[in-house]
Amino acid sequence: MHAFRVVYPLYKSSASRKGAIHAENEYVQTLAEGGVAAAALAVAAVSVYAACLLASRPRRTRRGRTGRDAHDPPWPPESTPATGGEIRIAAGVAAVIAVHAVVDFGLRIPLNLYVAALLLGLALDWRRPVWRGRSSGEMTRYKSLQEADLGTLVEAARSSPTYWIVWYETGRRCLEAARLKDQPPERLVARQALGLDCLRRAADCNPSDYRLWRELAPIEQAAGNPDQAREAARRVLALRPYLSREMTPYLEPAAGRGPAPAN
Repeated sequence: MHAFRVVYPLYKSSASRKGAIHAENEYVQTLAEGGVAAAALAVAAVSVYAACLLASRPRRTRRGRTGRDAHDPPWPPESTPATGGEIRIAAGVAAVIAVHAVVDFGLRIPLNLYVAALLLGLALDWRRPVWRGRSSGEMTRYKSLQEADLGTLVEAARSSPTYWIVWYETGRRCLEAARLKDQPPERLVARQALGLDCLRRAADCNPSDYRLWRELAPIEQAAGNPDQAREAARRVLALRPYLSREMTPYLEPAAGRGPAPAN
C-alpha cells in the first residue's frame, strides 16, 4: 500500500479517505484531523526547538560579545553556540516539508513525518538546553565560586577535593594576585607556585577536558617547567589531534639543552 502511493500519486486523489477535507495538503489535513491537540503539539515542538537554539546563542554582556572574559574556565565541557549543522538540519526539515506540501506526490504519514521527527529529535539531542540536567547546577555553582573570596575557595577545595572548578578558580585567583605590583618576592613566588599547583589539580580532576591542558601548557612553559608543559601538550594532542601546530612549541626540547653526558 505504501509503495503504491509512492509509485502512483493519483491514488491519493482517487482513493483518499472520506474524511479528507484538505487532501491537497497532507500537513493541513493532518492538523485538521488532529484538531486542537495536534496543532498545539506542532506549535510546542517548534517552540521548544526555537528555544533551544536561542538559549545556545552567546549573549552580549559587559564582558564582551560572547559574555565570557579571558579568565572564564572552559565550562561547560564541549559547550558551543548553535552550530551550522543544527541550522542545516532545521533548514533541511523545512525544505522537505515545503516541497512535500507543494508537490503532489503520494508520500504520506508515517514515512515522511517520521523522517522529519527523527531529524528534529537529532537536533534537539545534539544541542541540549542549558537549563536541563547537570549543567544548570554546574553553572550556578561556578557563578557562586567566581564571586567568592580566596578563603571561601580554599574551604571549598577542602570540602570538595575532586571538584575541578574549585581548583581552577583558586589557581586563577592566585595567578592574578601574583601579577600585582609592590609585593614581597617570597609572596610572589608562593602565589605563583600555589596557582600553578591548583591548575594542575584542576586538570587532573577533569582530564578529559582538553582546554584545561591547553591553558596549562603555556603557563608551565613560562614557569620554567618544560617537562610539565610537554606532558600537557601531549594530553591536548591525545584529545584533539588537530591542535598539533599550536602544541608543537611545547613538545620541542628546550633551547640549549644538549644530550645527557655519558657516565
